[in-house]
Amino acid sequence: MRRLTISDFKREILSLHGAHARIVSGESAIVRGEGEALREVLVLIFELLDHPTARRCYAWEVDGRAMSVLHTPSVDSPQAALRSALEAES
Repeated sequence: MRRLTISDFKREILSLHGAHARIVSGESAIVRGEGEALREVLVLIFELLDHPTARRCYAWEVDGRAMSVLHTPSVDSPQAALRSALEAES
């Protein structure tokens, strides 16, 4: 399976959130999977250049797809972004 590039993430952010993005950094975040197993996920942090309300966005890869969550007061870190996405799935 092909790994996503920074350009892939930027395209997904533009498509989903309507904003151009610039990579700022990446951080590892730990998430509990099924059966309480832990796994490490690389979460990329993007600066949004023209979004009306958010200045940052967190993005990571799941099964060859880009996932992204906007920075908000309650989603203020890579770990919080992962937690938010997992809660939305369940």
